[in-house]
Amino acid sequence: MLNCRSMLRASSASKAYAAELARLSTAPATRELYDVQIQRLRAYCKERGVDPYCLSAEHICDFLAHIHELAGGYAVIRMCVAAIGRLYMGRGRENPTRHRAVRQFVRGLRRATKIATLRPVLTEDLIRITKTCGRDIRGLRDRALLLVAFAGPLRRCELTALRTQDLILTGEAIVLLHPRRLIIQRGTEPETCPVTAVREYLAATRISSGPLWRGFDHRDRPSPRALSYRSVWQILHDRARAAGVPHASWTGFRFGFIEAAAKLPLFELQKRTLISDRQALRGQLQRGRAYRRAAVVNSPGPTAVPDRERDSVAKPARKPLLFTWQTVSDVRSDLERLYSSRRRSRSEEEVRHPKPPQKLPRATLRPEKLVKQQRGHGRSRRYTQADVAEIRSELTRLYGSTCASVRSSP
Repeated sequence: MLNCRSMLRASSASKAYAAELARLSTAPATRELYDVQIQRLRAYCKERGVDPYCLSAEHICDFLAHIHELAGGYAVIRMCVAAIGRLYMGRGRENPTRHRAVRQFVRGLRRATKIATLRPVLTEDLIRITKTCGRDIRGLRDRALLLVAFAGPLRRCELTALRTQDLILTGEAIVLLHPRRLIIQRGTEPETCPVTAVREYLAATRISSGPLWRGFDHRDRPSPRALSYRSVWQILHDRARAAGVPHASWTGFRFGFIEAAAKLPLFELQKRTLISDRQALRGQLQRGRAYRRAAVVNSPGPTAVPDRERDSVAKPARKPLLFTWQTVSDVRSDLERLYSSRRRSRSEEEVRHPKPPQKLPRATLRPEKLVKQQRGHGRSRRYTQADVAEIRSELTRLYGSTCASVRSSP
């Protein structure tokens, strides 16, 4: 009897765990949007006197046409279709949105609707947006948040999930340990450097643990809770509207990063942007270059200046860059130097105190294994914990220690 009860408890616990994993397969923001569409569906069914779990293809097409009349675009219709399918599959029923009539309706709406292409946020647009951030505590937070989001590039859910324990600040870069391992390098100019912005924000707020991005009360005291994804969207919307950049969006941030970091290899761009389709990534690269050329063509040309006044006119400043590739080469060369020095010191110790060679019968070794041993002799060496500690201390001396208010997670 006890075994049966324990088995039932284990099965119920496993079912609850499986249900939780199935719920976590969709982002919280997406679940909220699905709930909005399901509430619309239930209101529509209540007006028509129809059961929402027994809808036919005609009812679904009528509901989608009703949503489209309420200024709902193609993206909203696709979201309604996904929400209805998820509602039915959660109840173990057949998905009615897979009917041929519903598919033809969505396909016809796609052909009849003109979908505007999303514009990328270029580097110049980001500079204009960050200039609207003042030196107060909210301005420092918004500048650091926008620069880290662009240089990541991070999604809203990843940005709001950042904690100070998952952040390591050095003199050259920001190391993010969660939700995915990333290294954000410093910029060439202080106004567009994410490392400098994050340091100023942490020094002003004195946050040592918990969420990184927080709200503030009327006394500029940080809230214990993290910013929601809606608050992050509102920050970008308000700053972009103040800067005169109406097309700014978080997806445009990702596309702008693709245009700014076009010199990176394709696999690195895939890793950064989480875009697995290479064809789509190449399309975004071409679109970003087209917007860049259009911005250069539409920009006003230089005005004519007399010769006597030409020397007194200040030259335009060089465009600040958000990425510096010299940092990568410097760190790489320093790492190679440190590791090679440790390898030389170990080899000298082995020369001073040589080990007796192990003589093995030649008949017991295969020719390919003998070749592998000869090639690997004296080259492949393991580094001890002392070697790693010395290399880490040397890197800390070269590039500065981690920020005192930020601790690395174990």
